[in-house]
Amino acid sequence: MLADDPTVLKAQDIMRLLTIDAARVLGLDHMVGSIEPRKRADLLVFDANRLSMSPMHDPVANIIYSAGNRAIRDVMVDGEWCVRHGSLVRGEEATLAKAHGRLAELAMRRRSRDSH
Repeated sequence: MLADDPTVLKAQDIMRLLTIDAARVLGLDHMVGSIEPRKRADLLVFDANRLSMSPMHDPVANIIYSAGNRAIRDVMVDGEWCVRHGSLVRGEEATLAKAHGRLAELAMRRRSRDSH
């Protein structure tokens, strides 16, 4: 079955599908999806010392196939750290409120783009 075959797509291709290609499909590739000047900085930092990240033969493959959410050490959203060393920088309520605000902003931009 293709869904269970990790050789159908390379890990690097899957990472591209999850980042810049996803942003392009959503019409947001001018804002997100790659690390470039003038784009929003949304980043995940993985802890390479986690068991799920070992052995580290191919970091992208480790992230795609085995990292899991516990391997995420730091999270940056729009250039601001939300999680540092596994702990929320701000209170959970403030973080959730900001996330919901960003989601609403993206939905409005998409509706605006689709109506033109």
